[in-house]
Amino acid sequence: MATHTAMTQGNDPDVRGLIERNVGILHFVSPKEHAWNGVTRKRYTDFQVHEITKDGKVVKLEEFSMNSREYTRKEADRAGKTQAPNAQATPAPQQSTQPVATTDVATNDASNAATGQNSDAVGSNAPEPKNAEAPSEADTQPKSELLVELYGQEVFDDLTNLYTKICENPKTKPAKQGSIKLPVIEDRQMRTKVHGEIRQVFSGKIDTSTDQGGNIVATAAGTNKRWNNRGNGRGDPQAPNPRKLGKFLHFTLYKENRDTMEAVGNIARMLKEHPRIFSTAGTKDRRAVTSQRVSVKSRDPAKMLFLNDRIRDIKIGDFKFEEKDLYLGCLKGNEFTIVMKDCIFRDCENEPFEKLLEIAQSTIDNALERIHERGFINYFGTQRFGTFEIGTNAIGLKILKDDFEGAIMDLLTFDPALTTVDTSVAARPGEFIRYDDIARAKALAKFKETGNAEEACKELPRRANLEFGIIKHLAKYPKDFVGALMSIPRNMRSMYLHSYQSLVWNFVASKRWELFGDSIVKGDLVLVTSDQSAKPQPVVDEDDEENIHLPKNDDDDYDAVREEAHVVTEEDIQTGRYTIRDVVLPCPGSDIVYPDNEIGKYYVEFMSKEENGALDPYNMQRRQKEFSLTGAYRKFIGTFIDRPTGSVRSYSHDNDQLVPTDWDDIQAQRKKETEERNARYANANAQNGKMSGWFNIQEDDRRIAAAARETERRKAEEGGDTDIRFNDTWVQTSLDGSNKRIKVDKQVNIVEGAEPSMDQTADAEKVTTPVAPEATAGPDAQSTGPKEQTPASTGDAMDVSGDTPPKLPEASPAPEQQKIAVILKFSLPSSEYATIVLRELQG
Repeated sequence: MATHTAMTQGNDPDVRGLIERNVGILHFVSPKEHAWNGVTRKRYTDFQVHEITKDGKVVKLEEFSMNSREYTRKEADRAGKTQAPNAQATPAPQQSTQPVATTDVATNDASNAATGQNSDAVGSNAPEPKNAEAPSEADTQPKSELLVELYGQEVFDDLTNLYTKICENPKTKPAKQGSIKLPVIEDRQMRTKVHGEIRQVFSGKIDTSTDQGGNIVATAAGTNKRWNNRGNGRGDPQAPNPRKLGKFLHFTLYKENRDTMEAVGNIARMLKEHPRIFSTAGTKDRRAVTSQRVSVKSRDPAKMLFLNDRIRDIKIGDFKFEEKDLYLGCLKGNEFTIVMKDCIFRDCENEPFEKLLEIAQSTIDNALERIHERGFINYFGTQRFGTFEIGTNAIGLKILKDDFEGAIMDLLTFDPALTTVDTSVAARPGEFIRYDDIARAKALAKFKETGNAEEACKELPRRANLEFGIIKHLAKYPKDFVGALMSIPRNMRSMYLHSYQSLVWNFVASKRWELFGDSIVKGDLVLVTSDQSAKPQPVVDEDDEENIHLPKNDDDDYDAVREEAHVVTEEDIQTGRYTIRDVVLPCPGSDIVYPDNEIGKYYVEFMSKEENGALDPYNMQRRQKEFSLTGAYRKFIGTFIDRPTGSVRSYSHDNDQLVPTDWDDIQAQRKKETEERNARYANANAQNGKMSGWFNIQEDDRRIAAAARETERRKAEEGGDTDIRFNDTWVQTSLDGSNKRIKVDKQVNIVEGAEPSMDQTADAEKVTTPVAPEATAGPDAQSTGPKEQTPASTGDAMDVSGDTPPKLPEASPAPEQQKIAVILKFSLPSSEYATIVLRELQG
């Protein structure tokens, strides 16, 4: 069986090729005119992932607030309630009293009530009484053509009477308000529409549910203990209550260099909740910058915004209330923006740099066009098989062979050399130490030597949740290895078994291409919606870039018709009914059919080998139901969702941010808004002879300075375990997201007019590094202080020490070497791997 070591997954083509061959990645579809190679994820910000929702929307962090006060102010601005300083106010327009629900999250400052305005804010020509009262909700007359058409006027009148009763007696418990059972509607989509219509027409005061008989039951909406039971939860009884607009709060999670489960766990811990109350459509890569949607039941967004200031590398925003929560697999795919640096194009080394850029762009354009036309073999990427010495597929194989003790021992494996590392000694130059790995190794060594689970768990790092659960269980039941496996979360247990399936699939896919290429042949399998199949199609395993998905089996969440596997016939081939893009290959399991040709036989041949487990693909059931495999179908040829794009550009430094992230865009926008706001304050104060805006400017300056410090910290890319080094450039050397790094250069600029010293690193804080003009995209390329006084195009640096050294004639920095970066942007279904696309592109 193939094993897989994260520490050896560098960008070296030979090492990478060896790893790929071990996991069955043997062939590529499109030939390349110039093979090329580049480094992926020199910075984690070079790999950006944006989730694509089911309706095709690309998820990006857009609406963002640092705290509840800022959020309230923005909501008020959106409602037109706040005005610029010293600006002449105008009367607010009279709004309709018709009950209307909105998906925006409202606040007390942004309520719909336009009455009760202070007379100071109203023009003299149109005064409005201070004590004007808004008409009560019970006085309004709800209308709905849809409900009347479906149920008749009599039923709609009953709903209206219930609504009036609720408005007149808001403090009465919902159970005492009564309920109305509506006639059964067979069409599920129409039922969903009715639920939403009732909530909208009656301002969320009437809640609905479906009983076992299929009837929609309307009742008074209950209160939520987590929310203040006053109007919108912030003290205004007249403001619309956001939680009535939907049962679940959805928000965008933006994270840097963290995996999804870690980020959600941190959020849950800060809110003093269990992580299981949060739902996502899928997990996203750790070594990347990602944006995705998250749902949680019954939450006030204003009370979550403190997280933006408390958790590093995590931001939340774009709040919206929905009727349903998210579930694993409910996404269309992911959009990738990937920067590959240090790109080298084979057989072009002696070309002039400008010519090399032209060759690079032509090569990328041609490669993308071919892949768009022909697709790529839809391999599972190398990260699917684990990030430690022992691959996840090897652990899965032991579970399938009932070697539970062996699987547990593999999970508790550690590098003995790490147990002797002295963490009190600083790392030597050029050396990187991950202290979590050291702590994990020492804790597991202590447990194996002493059996003391309590002491071992104290030393385990927080991220070692899996090891924590296993140790706790074995401390109570030393020989219960099945129970220890069951202590692992279900999605993690499934990952090991699915990893073995993925290994088999990769080797079968390579064999299929080797025998038949992109031709469809008799006996192939395709998915159809007709009755031409022997067995039902199981739920397809939905994969994100790094992880598995486990879609929940809820009929209400699956609108599509279930597809089934159909065996291709000679007639199908002659009529051209199917193409190679329709062909699927099964992941081994008990509920699938195998191809009726040489490929079906190869499943038996491959899996029966001793090194591959000596397993029978037709017998994947196990005594423990949790360890049985039902199987799934996976497209043989992968395709893009949209047409991909690629560009080539030059750059100077490996830490240049060539593509701004969502957070960079937000910082740029906030900086622009702050400058505009400060200009307005300065203008107003100049006219009035006051300095009332000074504290606001100071607060904005502090916010900008904090953002700049955060940007510099991210640029250093040293994480939380080591001190930031200002002079050294460290690069990621692994494709899988591990944190092994090497120091590749030391960049110190000689201060203009200063005598060069033997050790320029001694005064690193006194030297500023000029930024190339190409590298100024986004706030990540911005800084404060002396850099702003020195144009990047001059290439000069400034002395910020305060001393004025003697001027030396003709002193200037050495010219910077130009490198080539390839910037790729493409979208893939959630089951396809971006790393495989990169490999197909490079050839």
